[in-house]
Amino acid sequence: QKRPMSIMVGIAVIAFLGFMTYKGATSPEGGGAQPVVSIPADDTEAIAGEGIFRENGCLSCHAVGSNGAPGPGPNLSNEASKNRGIEWQIAHLKDPASQTPGSSMPAFAGFTDEQYTQIATFLEGLGTKYK
Repeated sequence: QKRPMSIMVGIAVIAFLGFMTYKGATSPEGGGAQPVVSIPADDTEAIAGEGIFRENGCLSCHAVGSNGAPGPGPNLSNEASKNRGIEWQIAHLKDPASQTPGSSMPAFAGFTDEQYTQIATFLEGLGTKYK
């Protein structure tokens, strides 16, 4: 009662920390639901691949344009310019170290063949078809 300003500041700080904790716990991983790149509406396979890419936290380690994290994974903005092919992308998703020795990327198991193809199609268009 003798220090009302200190008590108000303390309550405000605690409320702010609680609010920021809530926002962090409920925000989508990797930046939310905004599209990572512009994909033509008729390219449904790449759109599905972009959704899987975003939903599985790939933007937590990789950047695509101004979206995502600057590391520890490489920037994928121009992935298609490397001309690796869809089969390479699928093999890399299933076992990253088999395609990139020493890779710290975890293997992404549990996807269907169709989902692997969708993600690979998305990755193979980054920087060329999709910007």
